[in-house]
Amino acid sequence: MVAHVDKQWFLDRLEDKGWSMRELAKHMHLDIAAISLLLDGKRRMKASEASLVARHLGVAVDEVLRHVGADVREVVANAIGIKGTITRGVVSFGKVHGPATVIAPIGSPEGLIALRATSDLFHGWVLFYRESPGIRPEAVGKLCVITIRGEDQPRVGWLRAAYEEGEWEIIAFDVPEKLQATSYSVVNASPVMWVKQ
Repeated sequence: MVAHVDKQWFLDRLEDKGWSMRELAKHMHLDIAAISLLLDGKRRMKASEASLVARHLGVAVDEVLRHVGADVREVVANAIGIKGTITRGVVSFGKVHGPATVIAPIGSPEGLIALRATSDLFHGWVLFYRESPGIRPEAVGKLCVITIRGEDQPRVGWLRAAYEEGEWEIIAFDVPEKLQATSYSVVNASPVMWVKQ
């Protein structure tokens, strides 16, 4: 035995989704025997597998780890709430779909904010940033969360200087057909510090 696995918890989550163990195995590209060994505690769950299980069950990774017998005290201390979503380059703060928390990178600073991408291209990616005032030199050419004068919702994209003084070009984060930059009056640009796929 590898660890005490709360198999019933996993079976209940699968039942909530209307799935069987076989369907979970199919979605994870694993053999049903591998899933059976995982849930019986006879095979150690890899971190990548825990992440996949969490995504498919719609729960936080630390919940999955806790129910396979892992000690997640330190991990939970690094969990932060996802504050919003990014769709077509625009940030919407508030209700998020899927797990409401994410494990922040080790040693991350106070005030870290997490956003989840919802578009097809980057679906499920989490971007971590810390709000910074104005436009610092290190923001130029970097992926940033950008506040535009006169707009309610921030955008995510790469920032570069425009030809007009006081204007900035933004290349949208997840809008592939809009690779052409558009000029804006930018209030602040907070560089993305980490991306979790």
